[in-house]
Amino acid sequence: MKRTIAAAFGAAAVSTLVGCGAETSAAVPTGADLKGTWNQAGAGYENGQPVRWDNQTVVIDEADGQGFAGYKEYTRAGEQPQKESVNGVIGPAGEILIVDEDGHFTGRLVDGTLRGQYAEVGDDATAINLELTRQ
Repeated sequence: MKRTIAAAFGAAAVSTLVGCGAETSAAVPTGADLKGTWNQAGAGYENGQPVRWDNQTVVIDEADGQGFAGYKEYTRAGEQPQKESVNGVIGPAGEILIVDEDGHFTGRLVDGTLRGQYAEVGDDATAINLELTRQ
């Protein structure tokens, strides 16, 4: 009896989740929806130290279906301006993955703002909460 109730509850939960996914699929952006210039800012930790990222720019200038590409530009204190290529894809439920030369961003488009987290591993271990707002 307990197994029957658990199985029925599990099937109802799966049906509910599948139904929710179907409802949100109409709102899933495409790569073309992300084209443009975005200001990137956030805070977190890098190499065990608190860090803030301000005055960074991400430009998405290529898009095909759910994929997109471009570059990001930033300047670290005491260094020359940096430019890195970025590539990205939007998943079936609207999740966004952007990779650069040494890390990755995962997030979502919420009310016109890309919100998520950026991570790097290795010598520059980094974890930052980020927001990208369209210019």
